[in-house]
Amino acid sequence: IGIIPAADIDTVTVTEGVVSAIKFKSGKTFKDYQSELDQAEFTYNNGETNLLLRLNRVGKTASIVVAELEEVAPCGLVAIAQLNNGETALIGYTEEFGLTRPITTVESEFNSGKALTDDNYVDVTLKTSQVVPPLFLSDSVKIDTLFTATA
Repeated sequence: IGIIPAADIDTVTVTEGVVSAIKFKSGKTFKDYQSELDQAEFTYNNGETNLLLRLNRVGKTASIVVAELEEVAPCGLVAIAQLNNGETALIGYTEEFGLTRPITTVESEFNSGKALTDDNYVDVTLKTSQVVPPLFLSDSVKIDTLFTATA
């Protein structure tokens, strides 16, 4: 899962209903947020898009991540999520509205469990209202380049 402030995106090019290019402001890129294996989830239902990522344990690192996302979310976030079928969704951008309806809500749930063997995780859910399903990236867009800064 990659997340970036909406203001750091310069342009998104959509060709035949598929994202064919994403250009950033100078030096900006998506920041990589690794979810626990098989624990991320993307849903779209009646105009609401949710992206859930699970961080591996309650602690200072997870707390910093949540605070960082909550601080920037009111100004807008855009995310990419690579699904288990190999497709990559762009969330927080639509062809009709551009970057005017980004992700603005971040919800989190910290669960440390009681016993040493209990689950220990932080669920972070990013939410946006979009009137259309998310766009997907073209196969020609190389995911690695979206995490590499250019001058």
